[in-house]
Amino acid sequence: MIELLASIEGVVLASKMATSNIKLPRRLPLLIIDGVLFPGASIRIPVSSEKNMNMVRNHLLSRSTLSSAIIGVVPREMRSSDEDDGNVLHSIGTAGIVIQVTGTNWPRPAYTLLVTGLCRFKLERITEKSPYLIASVRQLDRLPGEEAAELDEPNAELSDLMEQFREQATKLIDMLDLSLPAVVRLKKVNTIQEATTHASYIVAYNIAKNNKALSDGEFVKQCMPLLCDVLCPDKKNNFQTLSLSRKTVTSRIEAIDKNLTSQLESKIGHFKFCSIAMDESTDINDTAQLVLFIRGIDENFEITEELACMRFSKGTTKGCDIFREFQEGLLTLKVSITNIYNITTDGAPNMTGKKSGFLGLFNQNYPGNNVVFLHCVIHQDALCKSALNMKPVLDAVVKLVNTIRSRGLTHRQFRDFLQSVQSEYSDVLHYTKVRWLSAGCVFERVWQLKDDVVSFFHEKQCSAECEMLEDTEWLSEFVFFTDLLCHMNKLNVKMQGKNQFIDDIWAHLKAFKLKLNLFAGQLVKNDLSHFSRLNSIPSVNEEKLKNYEDRLKKLHFEFERRFQDFSAIQTELDIFTMPFNVNCEARLLNSLPTESLPDVCAAIVRASHTERLQILDAVDLAERFKKTLPLLVRQIEGLQLLQKARKEDIGPLDFTKIPFPRGKFFNDIDKEDEIAALEKKVRETDMPEHAKKISLREIQRLKKMPPHMPDHAVTRNYIELMTELPWSKQSPEVININKSRKDLDADHYGMDKLKKRVLEYLAVRQLKNELKGPILCFVGPPGVGKTSVGRSIAKSLGREFHRYVH
Repeated sequence: MIELLASIEGVVLASKMATSNIKLPRRLPLLIIDGVLFPGASIRIPVSSEKNMNMVRNHLLSRSTLSSAIIGVVPREMRSSDEDDGNVLHSIGTAGIVIQVTGTNWPRPAYTLLVTGLCRFKLERITEKSPYLIASVRQLDRLPGEEAAELDEPNAELSDLMEQFREQATKLIDMLDLSLPAVVRLKKVNTIQEATTHASYIVAYNIAKNNKALSDGEFVKQCMPLLCDVLCPDKKNNFQTLSLSRKTVTSRIEAIDKNLTSQLESKIGHFKFCSIAMDESTDINDTAQLVLFIRGIDENFEITEELACMRFSKGTTKGCDIFREFQEGLLTLKVSITNIYNITTDGAPNMTGKKSGFLGLFNQNYPGNNVVFLHCVIHQDALCKSALNMKPVLDAVVKLVNTIRSRGLTHRQFRDFLQSVQSEYSDVLHYTKVRWLSAGCVFERVWQLKDDVVSFFHEKQCSAECEMLEDTEWLSEFVFFTDLLCHMNKLNVKMQGKNQFIDDIWAHLKAFKLKLNLFAGQLVKNDLSHFSRLNSIPSVNEEKLKNYEDRLKKLHFEFERRFQDFSAIQTELDIFTMPFNVNCEARLLNSLPTESLPDVCAAIVRASHTERLQILDAVDLAERFKKTLPLLVRQIEGLQLLQKARKEDIGPLDFTKIPFPRGKFFNDIDKEDEIAALEKKVRETDMPEHAKKISLREIQRLKKMPPHMPDHAVTRNYIELMTELPWSKQSPEVININKSRKDLDADHYGMDKLKKRVLEYLAVRQLKNELKGPILCFVGPPGVGKTSVGRSIAKSLGREFHRYVH
């Protein structure tokens, strides 16, 4: 009996075994005994099905496969009868071939066995002698095609022989497997070794997962024989061979880490899209830790979410430092920047800074990226509480809790008191600022133990410690915040956990904002159905409810302000959640390059062949836009006409028969729209009531006036002038005769009569300022300086100058 080590060409064999989804190792251990080859350390599975037998024969036993096989001889401990020819390789006769294919995928090793039928090989030559004897073999059987041709011929005798042969060959292989002590012993030893190795990996994995000391493996091994003495004494030797030393556990954990990292890298390599979540914080050793989580999806829509890496920095944590660690982390995992479509950060300035922060540096180094930057949703939800201004109430509650828990004697007495009164709860809760749900939980527990706390302090004759719990004014504030924080905690819990997608979280946020509006509306109506604790307080009046309503509105505004980045991607979220409700054509149009818009629009709008050719012939982009825009406007107006006709029940209309805006009907529509817009502008202008009344009267005249009449343009200009005048604006008037004289002389040479008349007018205004709305009239041909004189007067008076042409 000699042991052989077969080295098979991976490429040839893998191509022929593609249907079996098996990844071959480089070398396959085989055992040959009396001309029959067996696996070196495996459980063999006979192939009795004809279909499986044909698959194995066709994929493994072709001449091209076995001609590339190399079999080497490994020396063994020989018996005395074998010493003469122990290192000599003899020809191989008829043999049953059993090939073992192993691939370890911790913690579940996978074994795949391929079993051929019986076939013949012949030794051709020895190719190597050191360190092992290497020889090549050749198959002596006919090719599968020749055998198939013979089998196709009707031959009852051959069929019976084949059936008997297959049955007997299967029995023989099974009998040999059970009867050969060397094979059984080797198989048993290797099976035990594999089992103990597997068990050590399981223990090491759980030690690392539960954050236990590496030396705990030795303690586990000490306990195992004691358990075996009670449960399975016959297996005690197996447990004693288990290696769980500190060094072994360390190496096992390192191997697990490498395996998990390689699996993650393999999955990342198949990602089509991925998103990254980043958070930077300082641990108890004042070391800055940057944690990166990655979630990606491959072409089969399989989603992977995993901790990508953890980077640490003992120096500064500026935006450049975070960006450097981010790049190194992506380089280690081989993440492609082009596959990243979202990065979520903790919202700190070193993350969101647009110049020197991580966001700014990312955009500078990767211009033109499509990455959407978001702020952590749960973090923002916790920050929204700042709009409630509940610090006075929170400080009082925290002081009460600390009074009970910070003193050992008081704390013990309070717990004994709760036990004596058979309270549902055994203690109050500590408040922790960094825990988002802490405030709501602390408020809820204090409310549940309110009566017990009051009784306890009265019994200790320390009523001052709990006097606020007996103050109905303070208590109403406290229970309002308790009810509201409970609602916010429920929202926070909904957004936590695995397999949470952005559309689910955004739906929870929108629903909560609607709830806030509902709560505010109910408080106005004195409806406290969603504030059960507040409803139990009898001293809640309308003034307090109004105050609570204002706080709910402030909280709603804070949610709107902080989650603007989600509103900016509302269209993308709608496509994901409600694809049938999204205007895909408009979305597609927004995704087109700017230079392609005129050509695409020219192809889809209703236009003549000549108009489209004119657009396509235009080389300049601005010219193409100018020629395409009128076509779009024309078709929109035609559609508006069609909609109006259908609303007025004119009857069924064919859009193709409606003339495009070149006729009187379309001009009338334009005229009505313009006059309506002008009337709306007059009503919105802050002009005096008598001026607004005159302007509206002129608009009514304008509606009845044909556009070709001369008065139409005059009336329209008058109304537009009335809307443009700054009715509500005024500036203080400062009259200084000397300054006015200097300004007029500096701006104009000569014109003494005009300057004298203006100065006289200003002197009269200075002595007797009773005139309202005085008017100076300058008459003269164009270009003599009327406008410049008016500007000089305004300058000398400190007034703004406006020029209106009527």
